[in-house]
Order: sequence, then C-alpha cells, then structure tokens
Amino acid sequence: MRNLQFESSRDGVLDTENSLKEAAKHLKSVYWKRLSILGPKHLDTVSARRELIATNCTLGRWEPTSDLRGQDSIDSSSDGIKPHKEAVNNLGSKEWGRIEAESHAIITSHEGVAGKCHPETLKSLLWLLQVKVHLQNVEYADKTLKEGLQRIRHASVRVERFLESIDLELKFALAVSKLGKQHEVEALIIMKEAKYAIEGLSQAERKTIGEGIDILESRTSDDITELSRSVVQTRLDRQHKLQEKVKVLEHDGRYREAATCQTEHWKLLAATRGPYDARAIDAHIRVAQLQLSDTEKHDKENGVLLLKEIKTRYSRALLETHILLIAEIEGKDM
Repeated sequence: MRNLQFESSRDGVLDTENSLKEAAKHLKSVYWKRLSILGPKHLDTVSARRELIATNCTLGRWEPTSDLRGQDSIDSSSDGIKPHKEAVNNLGSKEWGRIEAESHAIITSHEGVAGKCHPETLKSLLWLLQVKVHLQNVEYADKTLKEGLQRIRHASVRVERFLESIDLELKFALAVSKLGKQHEVEALIIMKEAKYAIEGLSQAERKTIGEGIDILESRTSDDITELSRSVVQTRLDRQHKLQEKVKVLEHDGRYREAATCQTEHWKLLAATRGPYDARAIDAHIRVAQLQLSDTEKHDKENGVLLLKEIKTRYSRALLETHILLIAEIEGKDM
C-alpha cells in the first residue's frame, strides 16, 4: 500500500525539507500572532493551527499547539528529520494519538465558528480523513468520507462553489484510495461521479465558472486513468467469482451475505464501467432486492432506505429501463 504523503492544504506543495522547515517556522509565528490577537476560537487561528500540525506531520515531528509560546524555532536541531512519507512514519503511536485528538478538536472549532460547509471546515475534514487513513482506522475513515461527500455535494457548496467542490471530492477520493484495493474502487467511483458532474455543465455554466474548469477536468481524467490501472485488474480477478457467490448465497437463503457480495460487485461495475452505466445501476438495485429478501428487520429496513437512495441518486431517465424491477421489489416489500 502506498504511504500517505501529508500535504498542507495551501496552494502549492512544499517538496523539500528546508522549505518545509521554513514553512513550519512561519506558520508557528502566524499561529501565535493570531492566537494572541484574535483568540483561540477565531476561524483564522484554528486554520493556522491545522496548517501547522499538517506541516509538522510532514516533517515527522509533533509539537502541541498549546506549547508553542516562547519557542523561537520549530527546528530544534533534531537529527534524522526526513520530509514527507518517510518522516510521517517517524512519529510514534503516542504522537499520533495527540495529532488525532487535535484534529478532532479543530473540526469541532471550525464547525462551531463557521458551520459544516465552510471552506476551512471542509479542509479540516479532509485533514482528519488523511489522519484516519494513515492510522488505518477504516471504520472512521469511511464515516468521515461519507460525511465529507454529503457536505461537498450539498447545494450550498456544489452550486455556489463548483470548482472547490469537485477539487475537494477528488482529494477525498485520493486520500481514501490509500486504504487498499476495495477503497481504490470506492475512490474511482467518486472520481467518475465528479467527472460526470463536470460533463453535465452547460457551455454557459462553464463560461461562468471560468478556465479553471478545463484544468480541473483534465486533472480528473488523469486521476481516473492512474487509479483505473489497479482497479481494472481487481475487477477481472473478482467479477465472475462474486456473481457466482451471490447466486449460491441467494439460493441458500443467506441474503445478508449475498447483499454484501452484490455490493462489492456493484462497486466494481460502477468503478470500471461508470456509476451511471445501466449494468451498474441494475447491480445497485439488486443490492436493495437482496436486503429486502432477508427475514431480519434490520436488513429489510436497510433495503427500504437503499431503494429510496437509489431513486434519489439516479435521474428518471437513467432509471427508466429499471422501472419494472423497482416496481417488482416495491410490490414484494408491500
């Protein structure tokens, strides 16, 4: 698995040890000035706190932001400081526990001051996801990804700040892709949904957004191409096996396990053929069908919720060829 390379969320990536040290020194000064003048809860102070922690992580060091007063330099002449991915692994579990706690506190502060969909809040949520991915906390990373996508795709962000929305969506996808093969599939679906959103813009909308949309579209295509190389091989290895396994499990009445396998089958189709491909949509509907076939109340409820999500997620035109299947499922549910 590729190591997570921590990057500051500011424009431009600092890729040398010396420039990172200078950045950390500058950020510490900025953070302390804002803390002294604006106070600890001010939006700009909280953002500087996040940037300082992120840059320190990239340098492979931990300095609690509460202990920075009176320190003249971030560089305490420690030996063995390495930039980027090697340095990240220099931090021990104790330091990562503190980084994790600080990152949660930053999110809470940003949400309290600016709301859940503010640009700085979303950057902090992305940083928290990167931390969770590095710690291999899959459950919380999945939860953070889901929450992040809901916020990014909210009308207040997607419509009013389209470029920012797509840019963040790609960054969230790239972050979670580092959790392994299954999450690479998840990331590819997200990227293709972002590409679909860009392609859905009218010429007038593209003109209003500006030339940045062309750059972002090109970057989206590049990210998809790079990640697809890994996912296509996964699909070839798994697709047939999954389909056969679903049939066996369904025949045996093991609907929960069948739905789990069908979910993986759907994600592979969505990642390789596209999330709005007819076969992918059909596979998604089948997940709900299997959940509703289960005798367990909890699974049936999940099936009902998924069917509602499907009818919201896809347009009427896309669902037109699946009307009979949906009607059949809803009829049995009633």
